[in-house]
Amino acid sequence: MTFEVRWTETSFRKLQKLDPNIQKRIVAELDEAAAADDIFAIAKRLTGVNLYSIRVGDYRAITGIEKNKMVILVVEVIEARSTRNCKVRGHIRITGASLFGSRRP
Repeated sequence: MTFEVRWTETSFRKLQKLDPNIQKRIVAELDEAAAADDIFAIAKRLTGVNLYSIRVGDYRAITGIEKNKMVILVVEVIEARSTRNCKVRGHIRITGASLFGSRRP
């Protein structure tokens, strides 16, 4: 079961600002997670939102995972020490829309 990895513009720009070696590690880890039999064994669910964190060294890829569409959407790439202050959580609550286009009930 292989998922497709997609990036938001913001997350892709943040990735490009990182050191090239870190970029390669993050992309490789996401590709490995996408090809895994059970992605939810790799991704840790975040409290209060329908998002997951995939750990890559000192960084976290904050992702939305749509199992039915076989998509991993990377919404943020952050350093592990700033995970608690991540703005993604508030942004998702404010918009009221899911990451994949459908509205909340």
